[in-house]
Amino acid sequence: MRQTTGIIILEVLTGLVLLVALAFGALAWRLSSGPIDVTFLKQDIQAALTEARDGRKVAIGGVKLQLVDDQSTLALVANDITFFDTSGTKKAGTASAAEIDLDASALLFGTARLNEITLKSGTLQIVRYDTGLLEIAGEEIKPIAPLHFYEADDRLLYIEQSLMNVLSTLGDRLSGQPLRSMRVEDFS
Repeated sequence: MRQTTGIIILEVLTGLVLLVALAFGALAWRLSSGPIDVTFLKQDIQAALTEARDGRKVAIGGVKLQLVDDQSTLALVANDITFFDTSGTKKAGTASAAEIDLDASALLFGTARLNEITLKSGTLQIVRYDTGLLEIAGEEIKPIAPLHFYEADDRLLYIEQSLMNVLSTLGDRLSGQPLRSMRVEDFS
C-alpha cells in the first residue's frame, strides 16, 4: 500500500499533538498533588527583578509552579521576596509571595524577562523628601511633567495637539521599562 507525503505529514503532526497533550496531562496530574519546586529558575527570576528595578538587589526564598485556587490558572509563585535599597544592604520592602508572569518569547531564547508581578502580603518603605521626591521600596518616583493644553480656534487641532502632548509625556515616562505591570495586595 502506498502512502502519500501528505498522509505521512498528517501522521507525524497527529503524533506530535498527542505527545504535547500527554505532556500537559502529566503536568496537570503532577500539579494536582501540589506545587512543583522550580528552584532552578530562582537565579534567573532574581536577575530579572533586579534588572526591572534598575540594578537594585532583590532576594527570593523559593520559586514554585502551582495552580492558583481563586483563578484556576497555572502560576509561577515566588516566596519570601526582599527588596533592597540602592546600597544593597538595607531592606526597602518585603513580600511573603509574588505571582510572576514571564515573557514567553524571551523564555524561548533562554532568558527570563518580566511582564507582570503581583506582590502579596508585605511591607514597602515609603520616603518623601523635602524636595518633593517620592521613593517607594528604594524606587524613585519622578514627578510627571505637567501637561500643556493648547488653545486653538479649530476643535480638531486642539484635540490633536492635546493628545500628542499626553502621548509624548507618557512615552517619555515609560520608555525603557521592561516590566509592564506591578500590583500589590494586602500591604502595609
